[in-house]
Amino acid sequence: MHNINLEIFNESLARCTKDPGFMDVFYEKFISESQQIKKHFKNTDMERQKKMLLHSLANMVIAYERPEILSDVAVKHDARHLNVMPELYVTWLECLIEAAKITDPLFNDEVERSWRIVMQNGIDYLISQRNS
Repeated sequence: MHNINLEIFNESLARCTKDPGFMDVFYEKFISESQQIKKHFKNTDMERQKKMLLHSLANMVIAYERPEILSDVAVKHDARHLNVMPELYVTWLECLIEAAKITDPLFNDEVERSWRIVMQNGIDYLISQRNS
């Protein structure tokens, strides 16, 4: 079961990233979720940010089995630095899934479940390290 989730996720991610609109859809949805998020991205170089997101998604895949790979990301996002609140990870994931629904032509319940399972391990780790 465990490898099936990863395989389904990786195939979906590959389909999503083939669509040049995937990142735009994600960031449009994510930034429009709240004034707090909008403010955070106000002066952001979005092309650089999109590359960082691709890198983050690759790290989340590794974190599915080895969450400690995210230790540097956890520090950057913790309460003393960017102060990413735990609920923002929920919003982040929901916006990613919405973008995947739009850009992955084979998106279905099983694909959605794989996104949730693969991403959640990394999200749980980031949240657990928030006040460390």
